[in-house]
Amino acid sequence: MRVGSEICNRTNLLNTSETRVGSAVMLRIFTIFAGAVVLCFAQEGNNTQKGRSRGSTVFLQVPQDIHYYVTRNQSVNLTWVADNVCKIQIKCAGKKFKEGDTGLCGKSCKSCRKRKKTRIVTLADFPKKIRTITCQCKVWAIRPVRTEKIILEKAYLRRNFGKVPPCQVASLNSTVVLPCAPPVGSPPANVTWYKIGESSSLFRNKGRRRVRSGRLIIKRSRVGDSGEYRCVAQNIAARREGPVIRVVVGERPMLLVGSEDAFYLSNTSNRRRIKAENVVSFDFSWEENWIFWSDKKSIKELSMHDGISRDTPFLYDDVGSVKGLSVDWEAKKLYWIDGQKNAIYVGDPQRKVKVKIIDNVPDSATLESVAVSHSKSFLYWTSSGGTPKIERARLDGSERKVLINNSVHFPNGLAIDESDKKLYWAGTDSYNYGIIEAVSLEGLSRTVLLYRRGFHPTALTFYQNFVYWSDSKKNAVLRLSCRGGESIVVSGLRNPTGVKIFHNRIGISVPATDSCLKDNGQCDHLCLYLPFRGRHKCLCEENFVLDENGKHCRKRVPEIKSTSTRATHSSHTVILSIVILLLVVMGIIYCAVRVIQRGCPCQRSQDVPRMPRQSNEQGEDLLAMIDQSELENTGSQTLNESSNLLGQDCSGEPSGSEATCEDSSQASPKDLVFYVQPGGVAIVGDDAQLHLHSSSPVRANPVTNL
Repeated sequence: MRVGSEICNRTNLLNTSETRVGSAVMLRIFTIFAGAVVLCFAQEGNNTQKGRSRGSTVFLQVPQDIHYYVTRNQSVNLTWVADNVCKIQIKCAGKKFKEGDTGLCGKSCKSCRKRKKTRIVTLADFPKKIRTITCQCKVWAIRPVRTEKIILEKAYLRRNFGKVPPCQVASLNSTVVLPCAPPVGSPPANVTWYKIGESSSLFRNKGRRRVRSGRLIIKRSRVGDSGEYRCVAQNIAARREGPVIRVVVGERPMLLVGSEDAFYLSNTSNRRRIKAENVVSFDFSWEENWIFWSDKKSIKELSMHDGISRDTPFLYDDVGSVKGLSVDWEAKKLYWIDGQKNAIYVGDPQRKVKVKIIDNVPDSATLESVAVSHSKSFLYWTSSGGTPKIERARLDGSERKVLINNSVHFPNGLAIDESDKKLYWAGTDSYNYGIIEAVSLEGLSRTVLLYRRGFHPTALTFYQNFVYWSDSKKNAVLRLSCRGGESIVVSGLRNPTGVKIFHNRIGISVPATDSCLKDNGQCDHLCLYLPFRGRHKCLCEENFVLDENGKHCRKRVPEIKSTSTRATHSSHTVILSIVILLLVVMGIIYCAVRVIQRGCPCQRSQDVPRMPRQSNEQGEDLLAMIDQSELENTGSQTLNESSNLLGQDCSGEPSGSEATCEDSSQASPKDLVFYVQPGGVAIVGDDAQLHLHSSSPVRANPVTNL
């Protein structure tokens, strides 16, 4: 037992000693390994330090390798950061770096360290007519090093969209695809679709409406999908709005044709007649399936469903008073031409008021047709006679302007394409050629669509790139494509007077900002909302004027008084002129009579009384002065003596002899002697000499043949 225990003790001692030896060995091995690791890291650090001292370049930051775009309001920042370099430069738009070994580490440059360089690129860095440039960085270390080029481009977006159809008509539960042709730009524009009247954009890939490759796709179309849509193109340079595309979902459109005795609703398969008389012009109402129409004397409403007609407040007594007619669906107002007054009126059927806004004098050009542009808030009309022309004004009659006044000839019809912003008119010329022309709503880009003999257009309308017109020579409705070529749509009519496209109209909503909706805008008579001004305007009926507050209307009392006063003054002036003229005529007659009377020598001699000749003792001729009173007292003696003198002057015979002025003209001439003395009297005639009592008479030269 002892032997066994001793052996165990020795064994334990041996194990303990071996354990100690193993621990010491392991400690020594770990020490050696740690020293080796430290030596390795130290060697690596030395190598790194030696590498840096040799000038190896390290780029710590470079711009991303993407396409950069520069705009007017947005620049591009390019930054490079490099370590162990002497200097760093950035050059753009083809500018060159400095060449050579100047500035290298270890030679001329003793301070190679970490350096940073930033370049801000704007549009001013682009040369003219250059859209793309490059920028590059160069560093100088132990040798020059260049980085990769960075490409920069001007961002832009052109204005014009490509052509798209202005309107699409679809049946229920069909698929409608609306294209968008965005303008060219860089970067390419993103396309977003909006429905006019809805605030948010349409979802790209949700529900029935989806946008794929710029196109709007409407699946399983409904009546509520009808409306106006617009695509918008946008990139970092600009935002552009595309043209409006009108979508009509529901029944197929039909032609509404007016003639002398009826209306006709017609399509390719059937025709429906609605009785009416003397149809002159018509237009759609804001109420669904109703129209306004005129029969030369009044304006009426007609239902397209049951043909029931009802009167409006606008009635006239004279035939031919109502001519052209147009409806403003948004403001719910009527515009028409009064043929008798040659004026344009606007009326409100609900309030039963009408106001004259365009006044042409009766002897000027005759107004023919009128049309309302809802998008531009303008009123257009045609006139013939005198100087035929096309004019426009605001919906209240302001800003009147002649649009076209050359080669208009005899315009009959007028129509507006709101989507394409064009104005169409039709008529004839002096050679009986039918004419259809188009022009922009500003009077530009005039285009002749039809000019041919044998046509007489009376009215026209526009729908889906086709012009429809009623023709009185053809007694039909024809259609003309914008690309040319006409065709008959409806025939066998009796003097057609107008044509419209009748369909489920797009929902027409009154603008929420229309202040006329509330209490008629506080106007006494007619309230007219003007979208271009963003407010309403009060108008007054005839013989009324608008008050200073712009709301109330009052009678034209001052103008009537001033008119009567002017008439009174005018009548007084006429009477006075007549009196003056009579006086002048009487004066002329009197002077003529006096001239005729004084032109006879007999009467001149009669005016001079004859005086008896006396002589005194000295042999001188003395003058017996006869006072006027003595002549009056002598009475008959003077008359007898005057008659004797008259007889002697005319014939040289006594008064009993007959003598005339003709005889006196043949009598022998006598000397006329003047005796002049201070205070005396000159005596004329040889037979009636008057001698003054004077001692020294002065004898004048004789004058004969008086």
